[in-house]
Amino acid sequence: MKTTFLLKVNAILLILAILPILCAAQEDGDGQGINDGDFVSESNRLFKNWNHGEAEIIAIVLTEPDQDKRTFTAGSIDEDGSFDFQLPETVSTSVPVSSYSRPCTNYQEEIPDGSEVTLAYVGLYANQDGETIGSLIPAKPVRAAYNMNVGNINNGNLGRYYVWVYADGDASVQINCKKSVDMTDGKEVEYEDMEVEDRFNFHFKKGWNLIQAEVVDNIWVGLTKHYMEREWTVVSDFTADVKWVFRATPD
Repeated sequence: MKTTFLLKVNAILLILAILPILCAAQEDGDGQGINDGDFVSESNRLFKNWNHGEAEIIAIVLTEPDQDKRTFTAGSIDEDGSFDFQLPETVSTSVPVSSYSRPCTNYQEEIPDGSEVTLAYVGLYANQDGETIGSLIPAKPVRAAYNMNVGNINNGNLGRYYVWVYADGDASVQINCKKSVDMTDGKEVEYEDMEVEDRFNFHFKKGWNLIQAEVVDNIWVGLTKHYMEREWTVVSDFTADVKWVFRATPD
């Protein structure tokens, strides 16, 4: 029995020893850690080893239910993997600035300005023959692009990713939003009512705003990660080390 116990202890120590190595390989490097079928671009907007041919880049207003107002042609990906895009001049907005504090248990601490302003969230996608083949996400390191997973699974890779928001006026929102969430690895492990914190410090200008979302603390949920703390702010541009990630649409 003593031998069995020692073997279990050694196995645990081995796992703890290699986890940082696995995480480092997954979270940084030149294209390391991306899923099969995905691609990484440097700042020159050229996806390495691109093999999908030409594709159209579309901007989708994720908060717009009207299909006629939802989708815009924004640019293209060439056969060699180079791409460029231009966001539409304006889009319809519907999400009130106050929506950031609604899920917060401490919502009364919000410091808003311009509560009448409404927003629209926009994502970039690649289309071929009318079918969406993937999404385009700027991030650093590349694994941070996977924090935008559906279902809040494996959304805790340390790092930054970026999204575009259109505001129909100037507004600001400041709150360290605390809320309880359920965490799961999508398989067997699940933690209930875990408190997380989203620190929003937004100063929106009328028009397009680039939001930087950064996971600064996380927790292992099985073999996946869930964020514990995130920081959100409006920035003027990407930092020089940001890369573009093409995330292929699952089959």
